[in-house]
Amino acid sequence: MKITDSAKVFIENIMKVNEGKILRISQTSSGCCGPNVNFALDDAKIEDQVQIINDIQVVIEPETVTVLNNIILDLDEENLVILNEGSSCC
Repeated sequence: MKITDSAKVFIENIMKVNEGKILRISQTSSGCCGPNVNFALDDAKIEDQVQIINDIQVVIEPETVTVLNNIILDLDEENLVILNEGSSCC
């Protein structure tokens, strides 16, 4: 997973408002174009393994790790967007 510099600034601003929260990524289900990924700000748990991606604290749930190989978080105008470099969705 990658977080672009513009997405980093966007996420950092949200994290400032929500002090003490980290970015948590999990898989919620699977659809016709692959798994659905959930992004949320959450409190860190003792058992979490926090990763640093472009200076952002991220917890990736174990079942989601392989899904995120081709994911890029980016900013499109003022919206956070998820890009999938390996998507074969129709």
